[in-house]
Amino acid sequence: MSSKIVNSARAVIGASGTIDGSEAPTFAVFDIDRAFIATVSRLINLCNEHKLTEARTVHYPAWGPGWIEEELKLQNGELVVQPNGIFRFTDYPKYGGYLIQTADVDFNQLRSKFDSAVDGEVLFLAKEPYVRQYYEQEYEQPARELVPS
Repeated sequence: MSSKIVNSARAVIGASGTIDGSEAPTFAVFDIDRAFIATVSRLINLCNEHKLTEARTVHYPAWGPGWIEEELKLQNGELVVQPNGIFRFTDYPKYGGYLIQTADVDFNQLRSKFDSAVDGEVLFLAKEPYVRQYYEQEYEQPARELVPS
């Protein structure tokens, strides 16, 4: 019995600013590999061991569309993990006075999708159909639908 080993996949998730009408990305793209899975798992365990509401570490997803990072002069990208396994990415525009963030991602759901993915597959996590359109315009690569209808 052979088992397939997935070395990496790419996830696409919706993103927005925390202030209505603020300039913000439409989506974020991040790579998933065994090291990323282990990092999120360690941070979940750290939160639970020490009764933390969240743990943060430096992490910079690719915010899209591509010009938005330079336009906003993003700084301090973080991966924010909660003890219940929900995580998201955040970043701070240099002059905006607000933050940008992705939609929440359920770690167990992501790990399950990663384990069943084809190596190098694009996993589409956004619920909004326009996020997929923007991603495909930027990267010209169709993404697999993972959000139940």
